[in-house]
Amino acid sequence: MTLRNRREVAKFYAKVLTDLGRQPIKIENTGDPNIPAINMLDHCLFMCGEIQTFIEQHRIDKADRWIGFIQGVFAAYCMYTIREMAEHNRTGAGTV
Repeated sequence: MTLRNRREVAKFYAKVLTDLGRQPIKIENTGDPNIPAINMLDHCLFMCGEIQTFIEQHRIDKADRWIGFIQGVFAAYCMYTIREMAEHNRTGAGTV
């Protein structure tokens, strides 16, 4: 995935979440089983903004892990299939 694709994927996912009415909220302990599922989407929106910062700081491995986390949440909530998200990675989500 290119740097441009990483930026575009994070931007695309931020738009998807914003369009769903989500607000960016940082959750300190994402492993807590008592976190309501809808709040995890808020956390993913927070992460989208942070991904842009990581890319600017050339912290690409961390940006990739965070994109993977968001995609894991999306897969768990049946928002996108793995195949669709692989296409997002290839295209930068610009044509999706």
